[in-house]
Amino acid sequence: MRRLSFHLRSQLMLRSLLLVAVVAVALPAARAADPTAAKPGAAEPAGQPASPLQDLAWLVGEWGDTGPDTAISTTIRWTKNKTFLSYSFKASAPGMDDLEGTQVIGWDPAAGTIRSWMFDSDGGFGEGTWTKKGNRWIIKFKQVMPDGRKASATNIYTVVDANTITWQSIGREVDGKFLENVGPIQIVRKAAGK
Repeated sequence: MRRLSFHLRSQLMLRSLLLVAVVAVALPAARAADPTAAKPGAAEPAGQPASPLQDLAWLVGEWGDTGPDTAISTTIRWTKNKTFLSYSFKASAPGMDDLEGTQVIGWDPAAGTIRSWMFDSDGGFGEGTWTKKGNRWIIKFKQVMPDGRKASATNIYTVVDANTITWQSIGREVDGKFLENVGPIQIVRKAAGK
C-alpha cells in the first residue's frame, strides 16, 4: 500500500483533529437536547472540584465524516477521574495506508488554558492550545511531521446544531511554506448503536 501524500495526509489529520474542537462549541445545544447532561453551575459531588474540561463533556461519543475520497471516524472518552479526554481517530482514503492516532485533551493549570497533544501512526506529533470565542473553538496547533519538518495551523470549530459541527483549518504552514486553507467540513455525531 502507498502512504498518504503529504497534502492528503495533512488534510486528513487536520480534519480529524478538528472534530474535537468543533464539537466543543455545540455544548449549549447538546445540553438542551440531553436532560441528563451536566448543567453549567451545577454543584460537583462533595470532595470533587469542578473540572475546567466539563464544558467538553458532551464530546464523549463517536463522530465521523465521510467524504467522496475519505472516511474519518473518531471516538472520544474520559480517562480515569475525568482529568483528560482521550480522542482516537482513523482516516482512510482509497489505495492509501490508514492514518490512525490519539489525541489527549486536558487542562493546563500553569497556563490557565485547555491544551491537546496528538500522536499519529506515521510518527508525527503535535500540540494545540484552545481558546473559546463565542460559538467557536480556535486551536493554535503546532506539529512535527514524521520526516522532521515543522507545521502549524489554526483550526476552527463552529457548531451547527447538537449533532453537527463544521471544521476548517487556516494559516496552514509547513517549514515556512503556506498551504491552502481547508474547509469548512461538516462532521456529525454517529447515532447510538451504529
